[in-house]
Amino acid sequence: LSANGLRCLGFAEKELDPATYFRNYKYITDDDEFNSPNFPIGDTANNALDAQGRKQNPVSTEGLVFLGLMALIDPPRPAVPPAVEKCKTAGVKVIMVTGDHPITAQAIAYKVGILWSKTRGDMEKDNARFDRKP
Repeated sequence: LSANGLRCLGFAEKELDPATYFRNYKYITDDDEFNSPNFPIGDTANNALDAQGRKQNPVSTEGLVFLGLMALIDPPRPAVPPAVEKCKTAGVKVIMVTGDHPITAQAIAYKVGILWSKTRGDMEKDNARFDRKP
């Protein structure tokens, strides 16, 4: 889905024990031991450490119930592709700065005309898929 320019979100729920998470429970906002102290969602692999040397809280994956996936699209404004084309025609190099996942960003770059042909990564995937050797 992200290759089509969609942002994909996964949802899960976990029933919290009222004895542990009572009504006025004070949630931790910073923790030296775990990377996501309250409701960690797997910022790192189970045994891996994050950049600050913290690990994933083992409680984070216990009892999770998968609810589903949702894909969102935030389409570019209609004026963007013509503006990109004008810049290219004028010799201006167009770049895109985004916080999107690289696959989503690439799909959007194709839609607005920043990318117009296969990237090196696309060609490498095609070569591997069709068992082509460079």
